Amino acid sequence: MVRLDLFTEDHLELSDLWRWEDGRRDQSFLVPLESVSDALPGARLLLVRAILRLAGGKQLQGLLAYDPAGKDVYALQVLIGGESFSFNKYLPEASFEEVLGLADHLGIGTGAVLPVRYSVVREALPIRDGSFTLWLEAGVNADGC
Repeated sequence: MVRLDLFTEDHLELSDLWRWEDGRRDQSFLVPLESVSDALPGARLLLVRAILRLAGGKQLQGLLAYDPAGKDVYALQVLIGGESFSFNKYLPEASFEEVLGLADHLGIGTGAVLPVRYSVVREALPIRDGSFTLWLEAGVNADGC
């Protein structure tokens, strides 16, 4: 079990599949799983190790937030060493701030980040390769205005 705020790229070597667990005092943990059958029955969220390819071609590692019931990838967590950048399609404005942070960290333009293509590592879970992007409401531009 690894505290979410301490989770790094190195932890990806422990498992290709993780379960989210809320901890005490507002701390959340990621629990490594051996297989999908180890997930709690009716799990609403699984985190799956993936290779992430940014629009500009840069390849990184991270986790897909996957809803097994809806068969939906709705969030990504990009990991670079000890740094983490999270994108969630249900939180596009906050996620765009993360896009800006990742672009700044890598020294690239925001247009080289999204869309992100993803592939599951070692077939941890049968999720087809796909693409992830964010849709901002009308009136929001690259400066967040």
